[in-house]
Amino acid sequence: MPDRINPKNRFRHSEEIASRKIVGEVLLVPIRTSSKQKLGVYTLNETASWIWEMMDGTRSFGQLVKAMTERFEVDSEQAHRDVEVLCRDLLSFGAIVEASL
Repeated sequence: MPDRINPKNRFRHSEEIASRKIVGEVLLVPIRTSSKQKLGVYTLNETASWIWEMMDGTRSFGQLVKAMTERFEVDSEQAHRDVEVLCRDLLSFGAIVEASL
């Protein structure tokens, strides 16, 4: 993966992840297709849950960063870092995939 995520990249939820929202947090559960796959549950806090819900393949990474600065009143550098860390984490365990244009 490159050092920086391209601001034009769009992400969507993977079909291999089930998600449930419970009291402001989202739980992500990989759907096992093989007994060799790790079983785990990932919990997203309120901010990460909000970003997760925006990742529907229609918004670019840059648009997610901009939306975060407006919603949570953080500067663009902090929003960029936070969204990038979340994207990298979600990509690492297959929760999101790049969306086609």
